[in-house]
Formats: sequence, structure tokens, C-alpha cells
Amino acid sequence: MLSVTLTRPPVSTLSAAPAVPALNRSAKMKALTSAAVITIALASSLYAHVDDSGDIHPQVTVEGEQFAVYFRDTVSRETLRTTLGRDGKVIKQRETVLGFPTTPLLLKLPGEGTGFNLPQPDALYVMPRISTSSGKRFILVLRDGKKTRIELTWSSGETAWVYGAAFTDEHLILAASDRLVRVDDPVFFYAFSRESWDAKIAKPMGCPIHIYGLPLTSAVLTSRGKAYVSWMAVESDKGVALNLSQFDPMTGRVRTKRIARGHRNSSPSMAVSDGQIAIAFHRTESLKYHGGDAKILVEILSLKEVFPSSSAEQDGSGEPATPPQSKPEGKENPNSGAEERPR
Repeated sequence: MLSVTLTRPPVSTLSAAPAVPALNRSAKMKALTSAAVITIALASSLYAHVDDSGDIHPQVTVEGEQFAVYFRDTVSRETLRTTLGRDGKVIKQRETVLGFPTTPLLLKLPGEGTGFNLPQPDALYVMPRISTSSGKRFILVLRDGKKTRIELTWSSGETAWVYGAAFTDEHLILAASDRLVRVDDPVFFYAFSRESWDAKIAKPMGCPIHIYGLPLTSAVLTSRGKAYVSWMAVESDKGVALNLSQFDPMTGRVRTKRIARGHRNSSPSMAVSDGQIAIAFHRTESLKYHGGDAKILVEILSLKEVFPSSSAEQDGSGEPATPPQSKPEGKENPNSGAEERPR
């Protein structure tokens, strides 16, 4: 396993955001009025969650035979890219780019809401993040300019939230909750047959940390018939672990390994290529939102080494994995809510 921390220049050397020209008295009054309206409309959003300061929100992709990590620098307000070889060697560092990769993870379709973008050779499939109010679950198929729905046979009668979706040759794999999202619920792996579209199997992955109802999980990736999700979990000592879970839809087996020390305020991103997986996330050491010290960390792993095919369970980090767990009734779940930190 290779652990790479992307270099971040000292805050004092980073260029500040462009200065805003001074406004005349009339323009100031208009600006203040607009600001008041915006503040009233968005107050709940502004105080709901605060991002860390520094290099944050990485997205890792495969470009050629390399891993490219895109991220935001909140100090310079630039989108940057660092390219790594499969051996973890930095090839290009902190290149300024116009934006994140153009292939969207999510698509918004008129009248259908937002769904996961799942292009396949025969058609474009879109898995809605939440099912309709009627409770019916379906996947959208766009082929030759026509849109159709394939109903999915689910095990529960409640509405589902979907946090990730991907295809193997034989299955549609979802990471989802089988009812309206609650912060104390585990996330499950679901495997749907691509022939009958019924839920073949459902297995719990674990209880990720949630920030206001949204779990800190990566997208679902598939490799050689198995599915993978990385996620943040609270450990027994109140620390945070970055976990990687593997799901085999043929056997229903779920294996979870602790990969590294994680962070309460970061959702991991993954990319897989030829049996190697790169997991990127950000972490800050100062526990301050505005310290400017958040850095990107990348773990490059061999899937065969992390999840050996033998029955013996071996953790590549030498530390025990955080086991899947559900919240006992009446007890507080430490994985819910955002971390309270000094500002």
C-alpha cells in the first residue's frame, strides 16, 4: 500500500482572491439589499455546514496509465490537478485547470430528478437518487432518443435513497438505504440481476459518518465482478477511519478493511485501474475550519493484497477493520452529524 500526501505551499505564498472594486453609495445600498435577501433565503444553508480551508474535495480519475487527482484550493480559489504514477510518484503537481473532469457522476433529467450516470454499450442508464413518491423504484434507460423505465423489485415498501450505483457484467450494484434516510441507518449493498431486475441480495456495508443525513461515502466502483465503496467511520476511540468495503454479488460476501486515519469532513473519491485502486480524501490537522492547512491524501492499493482470495482475513494496514454496526434503540450514534470544532 502506498500513502501519498500532496504537497501544499505555505498559505502566505498563495495568491489571494481578486479584489472587489469599491462601490458608490447607490450601488452599496443595492448590494446591501440583495445581500439581505440572500442571507434570509440561505441562512439555513450557510450555517448548516462549513467546509475546511485549504486543499479539499478531491476527485480521482484514471487518465491513461496514471491517476489524476482534481481538487479545490479554497485560498487561491483555483481548481488544481496533481498526476500520480501507479507507484505513487508525483508526475505533475498542482496544475491549474478549468474545472473537474467533464464526465458527470450525476445527471439531471427533466421530470425525473437527479440520478447516477451509468453509460453502457447498449444504452445510457440513469439510477435516480431517490425513488418516486409512490414508492416504486426504477432505473431509466435512454436508447435511440427514447426513455423507458425498468421497475426494480425491492424488498421493502418504503422509499429508498441511493448513494452510489454501478454495473458489473451480470448485476446492477447499489449502495443505498432501504427507507427514507436516517442518520442512524447502515448503508447496504444491493445486487439486482440484469436479466430479471429483482433484488438478488442485500447486505449491510456499515454505518458511515453522516453530515446532515448524507453519508461520507465514495461512488460505487466495480472491478472484476466485485463492487467497492470507501467510507468514513467513527472508531471506538472517537477517531475516524477510512474504510474500504468489497462486495461480491455472486456470494453476498462483504469484507471491510481499515485503510488509514480518515477525516470527519471529507467524502473519499476512488478510481480503479488494472487491479489497483486509488482513494483520495482531504484531512486537516489543526481542527480549525479556516486554518488553510487541509491537504489531499491518496492511498494506492493492490486489491489482491487488500482482499486476498484466501479465506484468511488480512488487513493491509495491520489494524482491525471497523465492523458494520447498527444503532441500538435509544442510544446515540457517534457517526451522525458534523464534527464540532473551534473556529
